Amino acid sequence: MNKLSVIRVPESQALTPTGEFDTRLNGRIAAQFINKSNSELTRKNYLSNLQQFILFSGKRDATEVQVEDVLAWRISMEKRNLAPHTISTKLATLSALFAYFRDYGIINRNPATTKLVPRPEQPLQSPKGRALSIKEVRYLLYIINRDNPVDLRDSAIIYSILRLSLRVSEICHLKVSDIKREGKYWVIDYRSKGGRKERQPLPKDVKAVIDDYLEADRINRKDTKTGGEHTYIFQADVMRRNFGAGQPLTTRHIWHIVKTRGVQAGLGKLAPHDLRRTAITKAFQQNTPVTAILNMSKHKSVETLMIYNKGLDNLENNAVHSLSYESE
Repeated sequence: MNKLSVIRVPESQALTPTGEFDTRLNGRIAAQFINKSNSELTRKNYLSNLQQFILFSGKRDATEVQVEDVLAWRISMEKRNLAPHTISTKLATLSALFAYFRDYGIINRNPATTKLVPRPEQPLQSPKGRALSIKEVRYLLYIINRDNPVDLRDSAIIYSILRLSLRVSEICHLKVSDIKREGKYWVIDYRSKGGRKERQPLPKDVKAVIDDYLEADRINRKDTKTGGEHTYIFQADVMRRNFGAGQPLTTRHIWHIVKTRGVQAGLGKLAPHDLRRTAITKAFQQNTPVTAILNMSKHKSVETLMIYNKGLDNLENNAVHSLSYESE
């Protein structure tokens, strides 16, 4: 059996008072797996899910874990009435870790694959939250005066999510250098969920609102030494900006911005994901091909994407009306 390993993580990522994740699940490699994600929230979730499995199974070495251990964990979560999506996410984390171990030659078989441990069936249902109507989107955008850098920043954040369907963590970490020319298109590079590198076309109207904000904030960035190609696009108010630090807005800050602007527009408390949901739902309403929506949303599976499709039960929008075998 391996020597007791301790995964040390930055205090901001830690789930324990000591900032340590105590495990014999091949510590150094597990630490690499946890920390390979750029998202702090993802790292916290990885830590939490792996801790839960270790505490449940009592297995502290990867070579000791059997399929039966993972199956028992799944059954225990079902008995606790955890949502199917939650169970699947936790099992996916475990499976990804063991795939990582297998690539390192620590184990020969992944005991948490979907073939060995089937995921619970997930009912097809609309995700929690709301999608805004066109009228509500206009209210939200028009309520922002856009006569100062903060207003322009908030407008650019909201419009970018509505047009690009970016997640809040993706918006936070966009840098000026992420925007570049690629042939006839402007594009934006970013790190997606799980740390994947992604690229989106950047429509001219979206680039324009970002450029307007950066130009209005140019003097602030010069005075605080937070400008340049490799600095974050969306930064805190100038009075809250650390001199020379150029830190990005936090996810909590963007949540606050969207919620505040939603209340100002008379739309109630909005969340950033409501804006992303609006973009995907609107794309479905405009009969955009599913492959094109997948390219925009960066979902891994069509099944996950389809829960945003409000038109699944629309009798008018159905291929049976146009399907024919009369002629070529």
